[in-house]
Amino acid sequence: GKRITKLVQAIERTLPRIKQPDKKSLETLFQVTMADYQQAVEGAQKRAEEQKKANQTLEALRRLSPNGFEEYIGDLFEGLGYQRVNIRGGSGDQGVDILAEKDGERVAIQCKRYKGVVGPHEVRDLMGAMGSADAQRGFLITTGVFSIRAERMVGEAQIEMIDGNKLIEAIAEARTKGTRAKITRQTKRLH
Repeated sequence: GKRITKLVQAIERTLPRIKQPDKKSLETLFQVTMADYQQAVEGAQKRAEEQKKANQTLEALRRLSPNGFEEYIGDLFEGLGYQRVNIRGGSGDQGVDILAEKDGERVAIQCKRYKGVVGPHEVRDLMGAMGSADAQRGFLITTGVFSIRAERMVGEAQIEMIDGNKLIEAIAEARTKGTRAKITRQTKRLH
């Protein structure tokens, strides 16, 4: 900020000393550069605000009960076009919190409402549970992050890992699709 202000002042002091034919093109270049700079600043401010909202949403999701988080994820998957969303969470869920279908494919979803790191143990559990549930794909969803070992463990398995940042993107996608107003209402209630 201060460096830009000093630069602007230096340019404004120098402009009157420049010959008239050169002055107009330099003034135009200066105006274009300042407009580009202002646009970049506004973009950075907008990204910072979006990140703040995303962090607030993640914190609100972390405050949900385990069952409340699973219900929210179930609604999210409905909003993303999945059918037959069946929430099975709780003790005895055999490693699958939600079963759903889309385009004839059965998916197993495991929800981890964590602030920290999800490790390879959770990936291994989901891999085993997918076979028991006869699921072709799996989703491991967390409000936290995945360890490098967990990411490596997925390898060729048909498991999509959705961390907190990707979860925010999925919520935005579900809102954009407009197929389910429920996810929008639930997200608004989080705040």
